[in-house]
Amino acid sequence: MVNKFNIYNFKARILPLAYISIPIALITLVHRELLSTVQYLYTFLGWTGLLFLLSNYVSLIGNKIQTKIFEYLGAEPTTIILRHHDDRIDNITKKRYHDFLSLALNIQMPTYDEESSDPHGSDEKYRSATNYLRESTRDNNKFPLVFADNVAYGFMRNLFALKSAAIVISLLCLIYLIFLTTLTFVSSSIFSEIGRTPLILCLILNTLYLINTISFVTMDIVTTRAFRYAKSLLGACDNL
Repeated sequence: MVNKFNIYNFKARILPLAYISIPIALITLVHRELLSTVQYLYTFLGWTGLLFLLSNYVSLIGNKIQTKIFEYLGAEPTTIILRHHDDRIDNITKKRYHDFLSLALNIQMPTYDEESSDPHGSDEKYRSATNYLRESTRDNNKFPLVFADNVAYGFMRNLFALKSAAIVISLLCLIYLIFLTTLTFVSSSIFSEIGRTPLILCLILNTLYLINTISFVTMDIVTTRAFRYAKSLLGACDNL
């Protein structure tokens, strides 16, 4: 359990923070001639410690954005998939899940007509089923796919929550890099000792990073990961 928490904490909380730190890391590499090995080591250790300290904050803002995502979708992905009206899984598989959950929770899953007449009450049962499955699949050795998809969803959710910060950091670093590049052409400042090639390379990488963040860290990707995790979680019905 501890190992599972550490893996989830690292991949789903710390790695998103590391991602938004990439522009800063590029600037550090640009200034590699100005820092000694010991200074680099202290900088790395200090930044690593800061990432671990901020991981709890990432979890909080990730949960907040998750609430907004579920509001956008209309319900939790597992609840949506379990509804008779949803076609993300075939009806035979859905019936098998309903039958299993009815026995496991000792409550009858709603029929199509009951769901239509009482959607709120039906969703309550689906949420209860989700809670049961979540608690029953905490052994990541027994349910590796559930755990892997949970981590992948957690990473994208938290990264999406940090998207604005990533864009701001990237833009500020781009401005700084453009300033330094300009100095190499018009000034004999100490920054000209850095050289144009590393600066131009970092400018290109930072620009690509910004484009990637804007284009691929999106609500659609997060919801895709969320539904993939939901399907894996529901699939555990066949292994419990």
